[in-house]
Amino acid sequence: MRKKMRFDINTLFALFAACIMMPPALPAASDTLPKIQESVSPEKLSDGNADSGDAYMLDEFVVTAYRVETQPLDTPVNSTYIGPQKIADSPYTNVAEVIKNYGNLNFRTVTGSPSTGDFGMRGFGENSQTRILVLVDGQKINRADMGAINWLQIPLSQVESVEILRGSQSALYGSSAEAGVIKITTTKPKEDGLHFSAQGIYGSFSTYDASARVTGREGDYFFTANASYFDSEGWRENSESWATSAALSVGCDLDSKNTFVLTGNYTDSHTNYPDKLTWEQYQEDPRKSYSDGIYAYSKDGIYTATLKNNSDIGQGELPIGWNFRDIFWTLGGRSREFQWTGTATPRYNFSVGENAHILVGFDGEWDYIDYKKYYQNTSATFSFADINKYSCAPYLGGDWAPLEWLSFNLVGRVEASKLTVDNTEYLGDSIPPMIDFPLPGGGIVQIPNPNYQNPPAINAANSYDSSMSDCGFAMNFATNVKVSEEASLFFRFDRIYHYPTTDEVAAYHGGGLAQNFNFNLNPEEGENYEIGGKWISGGWSATSSFYLTYLRNEICYDANSQMNVNLSPTQRIGCDLELAYDTKYWGASAMFSAVQARFDGGVYDGKDVPLAPNYYGNVCAYVSPFEWVRLSGRVTFISSQYVGSDFSNSGSRIPAYALLDFQANFRFCDYGSIFLAIENALDKKYISCAYGTGYYPGTGRMLKAGVTIRF
Repeated sequence: MRKKMRFDINTLFALFAACIMMPPALPAASDTLPKIQESVSPEKLSDGNADSGDAYMLDEFVVTAYRVETQPLDTPVNSTYIGPQKIADSPYTNVAEVIKNYGNLNFRTVTGSPSTGDFGMRGFGENSQTRILVLVDGQKINRADMGAINWLQIPLSQVESVEILRGSQSALYGSSAEAGVIKITTTKPKEDGLHFSAQGIYGSFSTYDASARVTGREGDYFFTANASYFDSEGWRENSESWATSAALSVGCDLDSKNTFVLTGNYTDSHTNYPDKLTWEQYQEDPRKSYSDGIYAYSKDGIYTATLKNNSDIGQGELPIGWNFRDIFWTLGGRSREFQWTGTATPRYNFSVGENAHILVGFDGEWDYIDYKKYYQNTSATFSFADINKYSCAPYLGGDWAPLEWLSFNLVGRVEASKLTVDNTEYLGDSIPPMIDFPLPGGGIVQIPNPNYQNPPAINAANSYDSSMSDCGFAMNFATNVKVSEEASLFFRFDRIYHYPTTDEVAAYHGGGLAQNFNFNLNPEEGENYEIGGKWISGGWSATSSFYLTYLRNEICYDANSQMNVNLSPTQRIGCDLELAYDTKYWGASAMFSAVQARFDGGVYDGKDVPLAPNYYGNVCAYVSPFEWVRLSGRVTFISSQYVGSDFSNSGSRIPAYALLDFQANFRFCDYGSIFLAIENALDKKYISCAYGTGYYPGTGRMLKAGVTIRF
């Protein structure tokens, strides 16, 4: 029997605050209620232009939570859609900033900038980047290891929209979708003719962002070409970053039912990493870095080929994708890692009569890592590893609507994976041909190394060739009730299954793990229960969901055993809420997430999960006194949280904080606009994330100005 759920005062207050932000009671179903446009999102603010009345017409879109196009009120999932107009008008230079601010996700960074970092969702703290699936045009860009996503490889100028699916999506999207999914779609033309846009942004700390995009369509053929450049010295010392990117997408409507699209993206980027600070150093000067020379230089690419079909028998896709990262590190020694992932994810949603569909799909993936660590500061190899991970997952599901206002969804998925690691390490004293020899009178002279061997001698203790296989099952059941043309309610149950990553199992990166290969590490498993509702009426829109997640075998690094271990069971209870009012001249929105993530047994029973704040959110308001002016302000807040790896909750907490941003947009003609923005206007000093006694400050006040030209 499970133990009784625990609540503390902070979480009760957070949940109470969430409840008062709920929309008014949903109206009863009635044929006399006015019909609304089905493709309007109940989860977002306006992204479009004003209509003839006072209300804004929102961006049209379809939700793809079930990997097929579905109307928002018919989909039993809490989702947030960030449309093209909102992205185009934003002051941000990075897709991570857009997701953080418009999607209300907790973002942690060790650099003080959004160029690299991890999102947190649904009470997941450390290694949350391995539990949130990120797709670009359907291609997975999460790494097979614990490496963070390089957000510089996705230039914002290429992005048309972002869809955030909250909560477990394991049955439909696989192991990496334990906490949610972020789906990024790049720009593709929909109308005939050529269109060009360019943007330039300058900001504090010598931040430059420039991009240009051209799209074209002639009959059945279309293309998009994009180029961008980003450069910033960073807020902290030794936090410089830059990136250059180029992308091309070409496609063809083969006939009225089939479309073929090819996309490619290549990015060159560089990121410096400032040192962690003690609490005293942070208080003295949060911008200081006491070490330099720590950086990563990366080359990244994303390539996809997709055949889409939409016919009388149903709709489906045949996507094939490949992405790679070639990265050189100086963090923890000099190393180079080449990773690539190939995927094939065919699926088809067959129509069965007028009220039912059968979904058949398969996700196949091959991850390969070629890792090499160099001896000290030389180009000589100290260790090297070949890692292969193969996974396949057939899934079968369907939906049935026995009544016009009632529908059911059911999906089951079988996961199978095999990991092989071949690691070789040399004895350090056999690598260099020459060594230093101290002279009796002082000084050093180079002499031949008596232990030198070519090839070097193998360190048998840290060399191994091992493999491990896993197999599991995930499923989803959901029901959706349309209580009116303006509102719907949903319930969902998810069985969760999540594989460990390559470097959670194997110690090929070097020291830090007590065993070379951890055969005892089990996959995470659990259940998620969720209820929610969506509503839109006139200028109002709202969504809400309340969830309870049980998880067993949660994986995390344990400093005492120096191993990645399966923790005691954890329990997460929380809510995600959004409420917005939007008109032609003014509007406001509030987004709020509250969660109590705690251990439910074992030595840490009742303790909070580290790096999982109890609540966070944002409140935004805008006014548009003239058609060509829009002024907006945003407050972002986050509660305190325990530092990483503090499972016993015995250390200090990362303090709570709130940030204030302002923005002004001016459309000076039909083809151009400018914006001015102040981020962290009060220059609030805060901690983005912390591990042990090491703290990583967030960015201080930043000013930005930008100009956009479109024709």
